[in-house]
Amino acid sequence: MRKFAVKFLIYLYIISSKILSTAVTDEVNKRRLRIALTSFFCRIGLKPLGLKPSFSGAEELKNAGGCLVVCNHMSYLDIIVMASLRPFVFVSSVDMREKPFVGIIAELGGTFFVERRNASRLRDEIKDIASLMEKGFAVVLFPEGTSTDGSQVLPFRAPFIESARKAGVPVYPCCLKYESINGEPFSDLNRDLVCWYGDMEFEPHFESLFRMESVKASLRVMASADASHADRKELGDYLFSEVCSAYYAS
Repeated sequence: MRKFAVKFLIYLYIISSKILSTAVTDEVNKRRLRIALTSFFCRIGLKPLGLKPSFSGAEELKNAGGCLVVCNHMSYLDIIVMASLRPFVFVSSVDMREKPFVGIIAELGGTFFVERRNASRLRDEIKDIASLMEKGFAVVLFPEGTSTDGSQVLPFRAPFIESARKAGVPVYPCCLKYESINGEPFSDLNRDLVCWYGDMEFEPHFESLFRMESVKASLRVMASADASHADRKELGDYLFSEVCSAYYAS
C-alpha cells in the first residue's frame, strides 16, 4: 500500500505540474507555482515514504524571502525533507536533467540547472541565480557538488555562493542528518538504504525504500550570514565550518 500511495502521488504530481506548465506562460510565476506544488507533495509524501523529519532553528528560514541556503547532500530524499519545510528552488547539474525519470521530476519541480563543466558560463549562471533570489526565491545549493555516503562532508565549492553577494541576500548554512533507519542508528551498515551516490541506479534504490518502516532525519538551520561584503572564499570556508560542526556533533 505504501508503494502504491507513493507511485500514485508521483503520477499525480507529474500530471499537475504539466497542467501548470501549459496554463502559466510567465516563467517566474511558473517556477513559483512549480516549487509550491513540489513542497505540497513532499509534505504529503513523508508518511508513505516513512520519512520523519525534525527541524531546528528553521522558523526564520521558513518565513524568509529571497535567500541562499547551503546544505550537505546525501540523497534525493534530502530534497523531499527540505521541500517539506517550504518551497525552494534547488540548484543542480545539467547531468541530473539528463537522467531518466529523475531529470523529469527535477525539471517539473522548478530546479535551476547549471553546467559545472563549462567555466565560461559560470558568470551568467551566478547572475541568473542572483536574479532568482532578487525576485524573492529561496535557493538551495549543495556546494559539495555531489551526493555522498554520509560518512563525511566534502569541501564546499565556492563559486555559486557568490550569487548571494550579488543579490544582497542572507545565506543560511543547514546541516541535514539521517539519525536512524528502522530504529537503528544511521551507520555504514544501513546508510545505502537512504544515501544515493556514485554510480547507484535510481530505480533499484527507490524500490529499496519500501523495505524501511521509518527514517528519522533532522535539519538544523543555523544563523544566517551576511554575504553582501564577504569574500566568497572566506564565506565558503565559514559555511563549510558551520555545517561540519553540526554534522560531526554527537
